[in-house]
Amino acid sequence: MAIKPHNAWHSVGVVTLRSQYHVERSADRYRIRSVTPRDAEFGQAVEGKVVRYLAKALEGQTVTVEQAISALLKSGLRLPYQYGHKLRYFTQDALVALVASGQASHTRVGRRFEYIIA
Repeated sequence: MAIKPHNAWHSVGVVTLRSQYHVERSADRYRIRSVTPRDAEFGQAVEGKVVRYLAKALEGQTVTVEQAISALLKSGLRLPYQYGHKLRYFTQDALVALVASGQASHTRVGRRFEYIIA
């Protein structure tokens, strides 16, 4: 009988934006992985407290990634990025984790996506 590792990753779901994002969870971390149409793979980990903060702070709102960035920067949480495109991708991944876990939905508006936080 095999013993499961303590920090095994469990699939939460798949979210499709321009690419497909596979969301997994282990303990209090989310891992978001995506593959582009040209087969480049990207991945990032997001702490559960970041996802929970966005869910609570933006509850009942429809937001863009930029609005979620503003909320995160005001949060006082320790973030891996403070500005630039990496902060944008990090925030988008946190929003994707919310969608995959059923706490939000998303819709495409023109060239961008809006997230409806439950």
